Amino acid sequence: MPTINAQSYVNNVAPTTIVPVNTSAVTMGLITQYKGNSAALASYTLAPIANAVTINNATPTIIWSAAIPTTSLGVNVIISLFFNLYNSVAQFTVGQTFSYGVYIDGVALSIDTVNTTIPYTQTTASNYALSSAGVLLGTGGILSLKPITITATIPATATNLQIAIINSSAAMATASMQVGVNTVFTYYTKNF
Repeated sequence: MPTINAQSYVNNVAPTTIVPVNTSAVTMGLITQYKGNSAALASYTLAPIANAVTINNATPTIIWSAAIPTTSLGVNVIISLFFNLYNSVAQFTVGQTFSYGVYIDGVALSIDTVNTTIPYTQTTASNYALSSAGVLLGTGGILSLKPITITATIPATATNLQIAIINSSAAMATASMQVGVNTVFTYYTKNF
């Protein structure tokens, strides 16, 4: 490696010649890349909910499930997830409530530092719940441009990412209720 000659005086000190101590050991710019890649697990399409939700259900009812790609197994991820509900027969009424959560094979993922579910209350009568066309329809809703973001380590034996509903103030039938989901995994190589 050639010597580097300073070109001007600094603080009235004459230029010096800088010579690396061990030119074969100098490695510059080696930075571990944390982000691996991203994969869409589901693109938004309305489809019937997987299981009927009973009124005041005390245990989570899985309404949507998707297979986790094998490339995600045993990997740290940031999950970005948006979903909403559509009732083809009747409107969600003002005051209708439920809580929702995200699960891997029935095990709840933390939504924040304390909770595994988010309470939702419909504030606008609509055939949609949570949001529609970028407009929130209740408290605890989700917007597609502001999805739920969860950090997680996917177990090596995991099979499905799921959305479940609990404590619903109204029944939800598979014949009339649909769910639309968009979710993306961003893979990371380091622990969070």
